[in-house]
Amino acid sequence: MKSLRQLLRELGAAFRAETPLLNHASRLTDEGGGPDMRAAAKAYLALSGKGDRPDDWRQIACRVDENGKYLTPVRCALYQISDVNRRRLVRDALAHEFIDAGQLSRLHGIPEWAIGDVLHRSLSMLRVYEQRPYQPGWVSMSDAQRSATIAGEESVAA
Repeated sequence: MKSLRQLLRELGAAFRAETPLLNHASRLTDEGGGPDMRAAAKAYLALSGKGDRPDDWRQIACRVDENGKYLTPVRCALYQISDVNRRRLVRDALAHEFIDAGQLSRLHGIPEWAIGDVLHRSLSMLRVYEQRPYQPGWVSMSDAQRSATIAGEESVAA
């Protein structure tokens, strides 16, 4: 089992490396004439081509390239944590290279004596995959799996 320090160092460096600089480009302007965000920042925040559909942040975080590799694997792992408060705690711990345990405990309402344990457990929950986990295809499924898949599709259509 890795120590809290190791988890913070490794996952934090990977998370920060995935995040583009979210600054504006002075040479680019938006419709109103103000400075516009750079393309990498817009793509990371899913600001380009949104239209009227609601945001699916898990889908945005777990986008893959043409080879099936996650573009942002730590961000994707972060969005697999269902508890929003735990996800925010982990995000805040990973996003800032130098953050004090006292600051984290005050920010998230966790007693200072427990922050190390809570953070270590939360970071240990992350499952970072470089590539999308294996999904069984139709050929590799058993007859029972195929029947269940067909039944699920029919119930959705009904």
